[in-house]
Parts: sequence; structure tokens; C-alpha cells
Amino acid sequence: MSNYKRDEFVKNLHQRIEDINQRIDEFEAQAEDAEAQAQKEYEEQVAILRQKRDEFRKKADELEYASGEAWESLQDGVNSAWQELSAALSDARASFKEVA
Repeated sequence: MSNYKRDEFVKNLHQRIEDINQRIDEFEAQAEDAEAQAQKEYEEQVAILRQKRDEFRKKADELEYASGEAWESLQDGVNSAWQELSAALSDARASFKEVA
């Protein structure tokens, strides 16, 4: 992968993390306004999102500093971590809609 494509790929990963951070902040704000039971469910969903976000961030950081062959092999791990994070985000959205 050329350096330009690699830099763009990494930039996109960091933007995804920022987007997820914003969604987590929004969910936390909703949780603060919720009733006790709903608040507990929100907090659980936020905790899962944070865990998945941290796993994704770790993989993104590894990829950013990888070289050559390591870069190619780490891409699959980053893509897998993104899919898990996206699924957790979808689950959280669904849970927040159910409770709201």
C-alpha cells in the first residue's frame, strides 16, 4: 500500500474513533436523563461500546506504526475490530430506542 493510501486509511480510522466517541457522549447524556432501570441498561451499553472502541483503537494504533508485511496482516484485525464495534453501536442504538 502506498504511503498516501496508508495515511488516508489511518486518518479514516482516527475519524471513526472520533465519531464513536461522539456517539458514546450522546448515549451518556441520554442515560443521565433516563429512569433508574433504563439508566442501568444505558450504562451497560456504553461500557460495551467503550470496550469495543478501545479494542479498535489499539488495533488502529498497531496498524499505524506497523511496517510492510505487518501492515497487510494487521488490516484484517482492524477490519474485524471495526465490525465488532459497529455491531455494538447498532445494538446500543436499538437498546436506546427500546428504552426511550
